[in-house]
Amino acid sequence: MNVPALKIPKIRMLHPTKRDMIYPIELCPWLVPNPADRNTPHIKWDMALPPTSAKRRSGTGIVTSLQPKLKDIATHPPVKHLHITIPTGPVGPTGFGVLAWESPSVVIKQSTDITCGDVMFAIYDFLNEPLAQEEVVELGALLKKLRQQYPHTESLEYSARERAKVSMEIGALKGGPYRRVDCMGTMQRFFAGMSLALNDDGTRFSLMLYGRGAVGW
Repeated sequence: MNVPALKIPKIRMLHPTKRDMIYPIELCPWLVPNPADRNTPHIKWDMALPPTSAKRRSGTGIVTSLQPKLKDIATHPPVKHLHITIPTGPVGPTGFGVLAWESPSVVIKQSTDITCGDVMFAIYDFLNEPLAQEEVVELGALLKKLRQQYPHTESLEYSARERAKVSMEIGALKGGPYRRVDCMGTMQRFFAGMSLALNDDGTRFSLMLYGRGAVGW
């Protein structure tokens, strides 16, 4: 079976916290990697669970719920329309994730300013959609190919069982339904922040999502 390749748009990455001379916009602190140390997350969110379960860690090590911050505006200046690109899934030779679906993009368009909660719930809703049977077949073929180069590539079944340990979804323990988040495996299921990206002609920006393994605190 031929598996469609992920179409990666031409983009220019912007600094995640500072305004750009071409496109003057910045992200809320809760959506970006830890500015003090990118290797030490300040947000702990398992994307298999609702954003209301997320926690944040202060510079002094105090851990609190992120829920009160979900009302914060996602960008400055505020926007009412944005795209979120999700280049995650089983990691291929390019370093980008390989998704079973062709256009891993989430669009938020509403009449009010977009908040952190809007962004995070859009990600959660997208990733927790069940995979169609044809997607499961395509993904199985992809994983089989990847395992030839990367023997430790996780199976969809393993990812689903690991997710079920926290989501308590009985179906996942019995082999389905698989969800998009299962394509990410255990090493990309946790939120690792976002960055701004411009399309090739600089006319539209999007948010690029990054995943990581479990957060240790």
